Formats: sequence, C-alpha cells, structure tokens
Amino acid sequence: AEDKNIDENIESAKDEISHVKSAQVTYAVRNTTIDDVEIHENDVMALGDNGIITAASSVDVAVEKAVESMLDDSSELVSLYYGEDVSEDDANKLYNKLSSKYQNVEFELHSGGQPVYYYFISVE
Repeated sequence: AEDKNIDENIESAKDEISHVKSAQVTYAVRNTTIDDVEIHENDVMALGDNGIITAASSVDVAVEKAVESMLDDSSELVSLYYGEDVSEDDANKLYNKLSSKYQNVEFELHSGGQPVYYYFISVE
C-alpha cells in the first residue's frame, strides 16, 4: 500500500507469501525412498513445500493427492500450470474434475510449458 513504508510493505508481502503453498509433479528417474515413501523408477511424484506428498502411478492421481493435501479452510485459489509433456485436453479434463470436486475453491489452469515437471501447483 502506498501509505505504508517499504519495510511494512515487505512484511505484508512476506505474510502473503507464507500463505501460498506449492507443489511440483514430476517423475522418478530411479528407485529411491524419500521421507519413508518408496518410489520406483518412472513413478509420478508430487513434491511439496515440506518434502514428498505422494508417489502415484499416474499424473492425475499425483496432482489430485497434492491438491487434497494442500487445501484447508482458508484456501481460495488453486493455480495449475501444466508442462510441455501434458496435452491441453488432459489438463482440461483434470481441471474440470478438480473444480467440480472442490466447488468452494476457485481453480485456474495455465499452460506453463515447463520441461520435466508435469504440473506446478500453487494454493493460496
């Protein structure tokens, strides 16, 4: 806000950012165990702010579990950014499924075009 000094604005921005949760959905390049979750090569995994959220056999399941784990009573907006390896059709199907499942939250879908990561997800 214009009537506040820069330090107050920075504190305010930090406060807002702290309420944003994020996750990335990608694939495992090898067999491994992270945070006691067993992951196999080519599994799809969702990584959140505090480590691994889930390992799944499909991109959609990983995204659904990530969104479910990040939503709380104060969540208002979920932004999905799909990567270069996700078709627009598949992204739209997932977007429609999630937005009908969680009707009290607004969903946005964007083409992120990122390599390696199927989805970037933010919840605020």
